Amino acid sequence: MGRKSRADTRREEILAAFERCIGRYGIDAPLERIAEEAGVQRSLIRHYLGNRDELVDQIVERIAEAYPQRVAAALEPALAQGAAGVLDVFFSDALNDNAWDDVIHAVVSAAQGRYPRARQRVAAMLVALVERIAEALARLFPTATPEARYEAAYGLLCLAQSNLELRWLGLDPRHTAMARAGAERLLAALA
Repeated sequence: MGRKSRADTRREEILAAFERCIGRYGIDAPLERIAEEAGVQRSLIRHYLGNRDELVDQIVERIAEAYPQRVAAALEPALAQGAAGVLDVFFSDALNDNAWDDVIHAVVSAAQGRYPRARQRVAAMLVALVERIAEALARLFPTATPEARYEAAYGLLCLAQSNLELRWLGLDPRHTAMARAGAERLLAALA
């Protein structure tokens, strides 16, 4: 396998800078800030990645490829601990990366209206993510129907993500415990 080309390296640097800027300033971070963060001239953003819509599409693609893999990598060793291990993945800091979470939430929020291609890709990522979780649940609950596992996977993801999004309110940890207890009941229903 050969070395990355200079253009590939530059694109990667700009996309990483855009991720950091989204976390700090939102999806509409000025291109000047992105360029400054990447250590490049603003014109190079368009040269390497295109206009803002194309830049957003590429960051969404980057997240859509990486996030399900990240969840799957966290789930794999957790399966040895059964349902409690799976719950630990979603209700502990295993997936909690504030920088990534900020980027994902900003992209999801913006994709609702202004970035229709991004919206489609985020929706496809969500389906793939739920399918991966359902596949993991199949190993723990082989007698549950595929539909029940999919429903539980989606419910688990919704509870975990909603809880994560609401943590900024400063709610005490018992709220996370309540969300986890609800998810635990979802998984118990598969047994």
